[in-house]
Amino acid sequence: MGMQDYPLAVALLNEAAPLCEEDPGILLIETHFGHLARYLTKCSVISTMMLISPSDFEKTKEMEELLQSRPEEIAKYRPDIKYVLVLKTSFSVPGRYEGADRGRTLPLVDALLDPDTELQNVEPIRILNIRRSGRNEAYGGLFRFVR
Repeated sequence: MGMQDYPLAVALLNEAAPLCEEDPGILLIETHFGHLARYLTKCSVISTMMLISPSDFEKTKEMEELLQSRPEEIAKYRPDIKYVLVLKTSFSVPGRYEGADRGRTLPLVDALLDPDTELQNVEPIRILNIRRSGRNEAYGGLFRFVR
């Protein structure tokens, strides 16, 4: 997570706030943003950076495993997760997540942010784009699982 991601996460969380108010559920979000999600929304999160007990560390490991899943797997096996927020740079730090080396992102991020991927059971709420090499590229987004 870079400092440039903070205002982007806030923008997406501000959009998540009324969703969680209307239809409560878990927001799958990277651990570094978990505390921010809890502060800005009424969304439940799996983990935050407040790591005190062994169960806190277990929840962080659970969140990291979920972030390495495909959207259809989450939709099928975790009906308690209603929303997901991703930012591309959070998931492309070499060595941070398995499969994220050499600037590659994770399957979840790739699937959610690739405009050519046909998503099933996932509704985009908001996609954030950046301009790179003369074209718009999806950088982050907020999504809802539809079941």
